[in-house]
Amino acid sequence: MPVERGGGPGVPLASGAMRIALVSRELYPYSGGGIAPVVAAEARMLRELGEVTLVTSAAHREEHERLRRAGDPRLPPADVDLVFVEEPPEDDFGAYMSWPHAWSARIHAALRDRYGDRGPDLVEFCDYLAEGFVTIQAAHSRAAWLDRTLICVRLHT
Repeated sequence: MPVERGGGPGVPLASGAMRIALVSRELYPYSGGGIAPVVAAEARMLRELGEVTLVTSAAHREEHERLRRAGDPRLPPADVDLVFVEEPPEDDFGAYMSWPHAWSARIHAALRDRYGDRGPDLVEFCDYLAEGFVTIQAAHSRAAWLDRTLICVRLHT
């Protein structure tokens, strides 16, 4: 399952700084709506507390590169890491129960790839497409890599 990192690594952190992951398929300036600008603004604010990683759809990769080449100031700041995750095909989500279930599994794999054996201190999912379902299920089954991770679901809808 392809995962591509887009903004470069986060800034070096002082001891004790938080590691924060914000997960949203919708992300400003690549898409509009109410969720996209909220997540982008949250990333800008939370980067004062530590390392922020935005996890979003690989469908935004091309637009991100175009805006980066143009020097667009609306892009996430350079000290915010960006992880693009390929979406499952809409007509073939394999053994998963639904497209959102398959998308959630891909998000979980991307987080695991990004953070390895120690999850972020905080991961926040939007409620819109059940992006956090598989990660929450892993936490409930006591997955060791999430042992010290606070998982939040922001209610947008």
